[in-house]
Amino acid sequence: MGHLIPGGTGFPLHHKIRLVQKAEPIAEADMIDIQEAERKFDQLWDK
Repeated sequence: MGHLIPGGTGFPLHHKIRLVQKAEPIAEADMIDIQEAERKFDQLWDK
């Protein structure tokens, strides 16, 4: 209970929730840079 689907999200109160975008989406070029940095970071810990 409460793992993949958070417990309690089926309540009627939660049916009317709407998401609001608070920031601009990350540009694809920036996302590639982030992924590369994550790979380098992971390589440091794999040694």
